[in-house]
Amino acid sequence: MTEEGKYRKESRSRKRSQPDHDTSLEDKAFQKSKVTSRSPTKITPLKKQEMEDLKKLLAEMKRDLKKEMEENKKEIRDGIYDLKKDLTDLRTETRENKEEIQNLRQEIERRKKVG
Repeated sequence: MTEEGKYRKESRSRKRSQPDHDTSLEDKAFQKSKVTSRSPTKITPLKKQEMEDLKKLLAEMKRDLKKEMEENKKEIRDGIYDLKKDLTDLRTETRENKEEIQNLRQEIERRKKVG
C-alpha cells in the first residue's frame, strides 16, 4: 500500500474512532455562539422608517411610471388613428385622380377620333 493510501485509511479510521458528540463546555459555548450569530439583526426604528420611506418612494415612482406609460400609449394610439385617417384620405384622393386621368384619356381619344 502506498504512503498516500495509508494516510487516507488512517484519517478515516481516526474520524470513526472519535465520539459523535462532544458535550464539553467549550463545545456548547461554540454551538451557542454559532446560533446567535445566525440570528437576524434587529431593525431599529430609524432603519424601519428608512425602509418605509423607500417603499413610499418606490410606490410613487411606480405610479408615475404607470401614468407616463398610459400617456405614451394614448399618444401612440392617437398617432395610429391619424395615420390611418391620412392613409384613407390619400387612397380616396388617389382613386379620384385615377378617375380624372381616365376621363381625360377618354376625352383625348374622343377628340383624336373627331379631329
